[in-house]
Amino acid sequence: MVFQNPAAFLFILVVPLLFALRKAGFFRKFSIPLTLSDWGGTAFSWRGRLAAFLSFFSGALMLFGYIALVVAFSDPVVRHHEKVFTSRGTEILFVVDTSPSMAARDIPYLNSTINRLDAARLGIKTLVEAEKGATFALVAMASEAVSVVPPTCDHDVFLDRLDSLKIGALGDGSAIGTGLCSAVYHLVATSAPRKCIVLVTDGENNAGSIHPETAAALADENGISVYVLGIGTRGTVLVEYV
Repeated sequence: MVFQNPAAFLFILVVPLLFALRKAGFFRKFSIPLTLSDWGGTAFSWRGRLAAFLSFFSGALMLFGYIALVVAFSDPVVRHHEKVFTSRGTEILFVVDTSPSMAARDIPYLNSTINRLDAARLGIKTLVEAEKGATFALVAMASEAVSVVPPTCDHDVFLDRLDSLKIGALGDGSAIGTGLCSAVYHLVATSAPRKCIVLVTDGENNAGSIHPETAAALADENGISVYVLGIGTRGTVLVEYV
């Protein structure tokens, strides 16, 4: 909420000024005496706790009414910002390696280490958070390749399916060429102005009948950019895999 006329709040200073002037004797409470009594009898008096409470309540009500009037005069406005995309954005398809080697726990994260697939998930989620207007898709790849999520603008569904990837579910190898070809197949039919494939893997092509260079050339022929994200470290590492 913002106030378009914040100078109006200066009128609230009138309240303590009025009390100070009354304390100094410049102003007195305005009252109209009303005497109710019998002829020659005792006049009606308004005293007691109920009278004090009603007097205090009426004064507080007038004070809150005056403050509400000042707030209304300050012209409060509630603004709600929402991004609306009027055209189709970039279409990004992730090809994620789920071979058993992705279970290697050699990626430092906070005060411990995580496996390579979890590190890949973190990287992909960071990109999804940054690209609000993009369309995302997901292909899981090992010795085979399958489409997990077709191109979608529903980022919640995409992230939910990304978390469902299981290491070793598609075999023991890394058919990088097959994964790239599957990604090209899904992107060719779309009308997005810009298309790209992000390959996330920790190894070399050792399965499948399609060479990665052949798949890369096919992507280039269809105007699809290919980015490769290598993940992992060199040397002996711990692998937790059942």
